[in-house]
Amino acid sequence: MSVYKKNIIVAQNECDLYNDITIGSILRQVQEVSTEQCKTLGIPYEHLYSFNAAFLLAKVSVEVYGKIQLGDKITVKTQPAAPERATYKRVTTLYAENGEMLASVDARWVLVDTQARRILRRPPEGLVLPFIDDVKEEHDNFIVRAETTEETESIKARYSIVDRNYHINNAKYADIICDMLPDEFWHSKNKIEKAVIYYRNELSFGDSMCLSLGECIYKEKSAYYFCGNTNSGRCFEANIIYNSKN
Repeated sequence: MSVYKKNIIVAQNECDLYNDITIGSILRQVQEVSTEQCKTLGIPYEHLYSFNAAFLLAKVSVEVYGKIQLGDKITVKTQPAAPERATYKRVTTLYAENGEMLASVDARWVLVDTQARRILRRPPEGLVLPFIDDVKEEHDNFIVRAETTEETESIKARYSIVDRNYHINNAKYADIICDMLPDEFWHSKNKIEKAVIYYRNELSFGDSMCLSLGECIYKEKSAYYFCGNTNSGRCFEANIIYNSKN
């Protein structure tokens, strides 16, 4: 079974104004533990790139069950699954010291040809990907669109939010959508229970997209819908589902 674990202590730069870990920080922890496991399995980024291949995140669901705050000692456990068609599932869970599950992330990845910019149905010849597990856990990861949306602002893919693939880092989208929420959302101390993000098209370094926001209902719970658009198409869609304190 290909399970990888590491222990972390939640740092100040991972937390918000209430000392709670942010959704973006949870996704950054998932990125780190996933990268570390791939290195131990002999398939670091550089090895994939030598085959003109890379993993890109297609969609992700984050579910938060308990409080994760500054200074908490957390165990992060991740497990990749065998591919289904062209999709690779990876489930990552965060546990408290007493074994309580605090959060879970269901990420769906695709392997792409970095030169042809197309999804690979199977790895290039000679590239061995040791993902063989049957991982049963999974989230509801559909998107609910709002009936009406309001354009809020535009955002440019600047230096601080892009990664080595020259597009906005996956976890930064969680920061972007949380920044789009009304100030009153945070003043009211609403609790985010779930976030779902679909990555439609990359926003490359230097390019801009227009952001839009609307309210909706996600499985009978209060939610927001987010999207980012360019002249050539949609970059992302997302939902945040929350427990209202009002």
